[in-house]
Amino acid sequence: DKCYNFEEIIKLSSRQINRTLLSNLLKEMISLSIIQNTSDCYCLSDKGIKIKRILEELKEIILVDYSVPERQEFKDFCLVNSFKDD
Repeated sequence: DKCYNFEEIIKLSSRQINRTLLSNLLKEMISLSIIQNTSDCYCLSDKGIKIKRILEELKEIILVDYSVPERQEFKDFCLVNSFKDD
């Protein structure tokens, strides 16, 4: 139920995210109805909440069998590959 403005999202990111990239990602998520923008405040839509739950479940399933170093390696792999073009 929490909504965040653009600056709060920047602060919440564990790694500094480029403002243009974040803006483009937010626009894309709005067009896919994953988030909503109401009065300069971004929050998950009903669809976004469902997707978040599924992703959290997948994360638990995937990471349960990994040791701590393997988890970090997996997270790094996902981060690097999330920015690659198909």
